[in-house]
Amino acid sequence: MHWLRRIWHKARSEKELDAELRFHLDRQIADNLAVGMSAQEARRQALLTLGGLERVKEEVRAAHWETRLENLLRDFHYAFRSLRKDYRFAATTILALSLGIGASTVIFSIIYNGLLRPFPYKNASRLMTFSIHDLQSPDAQGSGRGDRGGFTSAELLTFQQHRAAFEDLIGFMSEEVSFSNGQDTLQVHAARVTPNTFQSLGVEPLLGRSIIPEDASPGQTLVFAMNYRLWQQHFGGDPKIVGSRFSIGGANRTLVAIMPPRFQINPEGSDLWIPTLPNLADSAIPMNAAEPMHLWWPLGHVREGLQTQAVSNDLNLIAQRLAKSFPELYPPRFAVVPQPFADVVVGNFRSTLYALMGAVAILLLITCTNVVNLLLARASTREKEIAVRLTVGATRARLIGQLLFENFLLALAGAVVGCLFAYWGLRGFLLMLPAGTLPAEAAINLNPTVLLFALAMTVFAALLSGVVPTVRSLRGDTWSCLATGNKGTGGHAQGQRLRSALVVAEVALSIVLLVGAGLMIRTLFALTRVDLGFQPSDMLVTEVSFPDGRSRTAQEKKVYFEQGFQRLASLPGVLEATTTASLPPYGGPGSDIELAGQASPAQASVRLDLCSTGFLRTIGLQLLRGRFLSPSEIASAQTVVVIDETFARSFFGESDPIGRKIKFKVLDLIPDAPHNAYFEIIGLVSSIKNRGLRDSPAPQAYLPYTTFATPRATILVRTSTDPRLLENSVHQAIRSVDTRVSLSDTAPLTTYLARFDYASPEFGITAFGAFAGIGLLLASLGIFGLMAYAVALQSHEIGIRLALGARQANILVMTTIKGMRLVLLGIAMGLFGSYFLTRLIASQVWGISPTDAWTFAGVALLVISSGLLACYIPARRASKLDPLVALRYE
Repeated sequence: MHWLRRIWHKARSEKELDAELRFHLDRQIADNLAVGMSAQEARRQALLTLGGLERVKEEVRAAHWETRLENLLRDFHYAFRSLRKDYRFAATTILALSLGIGASTVIFSIIYNGLLRPFPYKNASRLMTFSIHDLQSPDAQGSGRGDRGGFTSAELLTFQQHRAAFEDLIGFMSEEVSFSNGQDTLQVHAARVTPNTFQSLGVEPLLGRSIIPEDASPGQTLVFAMNYRLWQQHFGGDPKIVGSRFSIGGANRTLVAIMPPRFQINPEGSDLWIPTLPNLADSAIPMNAAEPMHLWWPLGHVREGLQTQAVSNDLNLIAQRLAKSFPELYPPRFAVVPQPFADVVVGNFRSTLYALMGAVAILLLITCTNVVNLLLARASTREKEIAVRLTVGATRARLIGQLLFENFLLALAGAVVGCLFAYWGLRGFLLMLPAGTLPAEAAINLNPTVLLFALAMTVFAALLSGVVPTVRSLRGDTWSCLATGNKGTGGHAQGQRLRSALVVAEVALSIVLLVGAGLMIRTLFALTRVDLGFQPSDMLVTEVSFPDGRSRTAQEKKVYFEQGFQRLASLPGVLEATTTASLPPYGGPGSDIELAGQASPAQASVRLDLCSTGFLRTIGLQLLRGRFLSPSEIASAQTVVVIDETFARSFFGESDPIGRKIKFKVLDLIPDAPHNAYFEIIGLVSSIKNRGLRDSPAPQAYLPYTTFATPRATILVRTSTDPRLLENSVHQAIRSVDTRVSLSDTAPLTTYLARFDYASPEFGITAFGAFAGIGLLLASLGIFGLMAYAVALQSHEIGIRLALGARQANILVMTTIKGMRLVLLGIAMGLFGSYFLTRLIASQVWGISPTDAWTFAGVALLVISSGLLACYIPARRASKLDPLVALRYE
């Protein structure tokens, strides 16, 4: 425990050290005297042998670790005093570093918590689902055609029994059900889950007990688990409701568990979870194409160490056997595609987040480059100080340590402020994030891993921004620096070239960010200018779901909607109303077709819609030929159809389609639809978007909504005022026809467009724009700082020029041109880099090329303007110099 004594009894330790050295010195003197030396020579030789008492003391002290601690504390005190003295430099540097570190921390938190560790489930990284991919016609819709992510009960049971690649396999299916506690009735989203779900995922309930496989056995009490949000919103978080009985879809069940907030399973979200055994009766063929099939979505833990290809091979072997038993469910050529669960939820947004990570990496480089420039400028003013310290005996290693510690202290302060920025920035970022882009289970916060990343960024920034200035500050000629009368005059030309190169790099990097933001702006502009074929403003949308998901007959639908349209027509502000099976411009179900009297093309697939007479006026379609569906044809569900011009052009060319007949094959899979029936074309209308904003319209056919029954429908209402003002009255009018009907997603059509199409580019604009704006600001400050420093160094030269008769305008132009050369060089390098780097965000860009010339030109003009302003202010100051003052100063 000698080290404790050395810390707390330092004076005593010094006395002991001095006494020990004196003892060795006296012994050496005695030895020298014994060989005949004089007393003076014996002492001199003894001191030479020992190497000097003070030097030995220093070596002994340096060997003790507490001395290193003292040196560290001295370095901290020195760095703190130095930065406090130059507080403006310190504040500027800390602010710059905090912006870079804060932005990096925000994006890393999103990626780590939202992509890499989003789920609270056991071994979540090995959770994988799978789907059937049609190798021939992935977009087709019909019997055994198209991609499919759900499986029948028979298929799921087969996969569970013969799985080799999965440790376990669960299934879940979504449905809307009525939920009642005897007083209030709600329409909620329920997920039927296989009984092994809760044990497989390994999440304990917040209250109650976990659901076990025995709960789904015949004769057992029917049970269910409840979502945390539903428990809080409708039951006030009352723990006493566990054990209560509720009516769910007409069946009484006992609540046994309240699940934690992060437990979701279903990407679409669930309010209730009901343990259910797969029922082979649900796999009956033929299916009802108008009803959502009872399909299970599979999810399981892949065996540890197993590659995706091995999982795919195992699943394909099982699927090939299933295709022989259920040929109606499988395309002629297909493959089973496994996919990590997180990828299914996040989808294409993953590439957006990685692009943003690249953007903040560029921003951090701009930040560090800016800080390097600041440190270089400060180092040039400390050349004489460093030279004096080297002259009086300080080692270069000691000075390097002190300067690097100073940089680390700046970076640490920047990290603290950056984490505060990240805390608030993360909240704003999540508010901007498009709904449904990240798993609902993800907890996005500044957890220890994220804070550790921030610390790593701090060390990285400290080293990246501090090494070059530190090395350069110690490379100068000490004697020439001391011989110079003024501080900061050594090596100006070489230092100026380095700072100029750093400014060029800042401008180039900021160009890349600005081009990314510009492409997002142009994408949003292109999307908002898409011709939908109809006017989406002043249109209200609501979705109608019939009780417990059961379809009404076509006749019941007719009565219901006729009454509903009458009540809607009586509302002030309502111009027209219609029902559809789709949501324009996103289209509805599809079907393969046959054309009477001619051979059908190989890809004869079209979109269907079930609509009422008011559809033409509500949407605002243009009738090109023939007529639209009449009330009598809809009332009697006649086999007539109206097609759009895309349909006519695709299948009839220039010939007249009126009177031609079409068979829609999907109707043969619907029990109450006309089978093997041909529909006569009675009208031709203009085309509208029916595959989203980004794709061209597919052939469209409009049938009477009474052709067959459906479990849900969409009501479109054209208004003469802001649709949001009529939401409540429209909702009440529709509900008054039948209170058992569930209405959901009542909102203006423009809200759907913003949610599905505009939200992603708007988010990209905000995120890329913020980073690009910070980058441009830092680059402009770098240009300004460099020019201001250059003017300060050249004050004497400028004073001589002015004294000899140079005009102020000439000085202004000369100084501005020097700065603009760097700006233009940075722009050229940035545009060259952007030409290649913007291809990485090509999936987020639409309507324009990733190398759009107008975007590149606009960004270049913006940076030229900013650079010109940053150069003009120091140049104007140079032109206003008083020659006498400048010469006297020098």
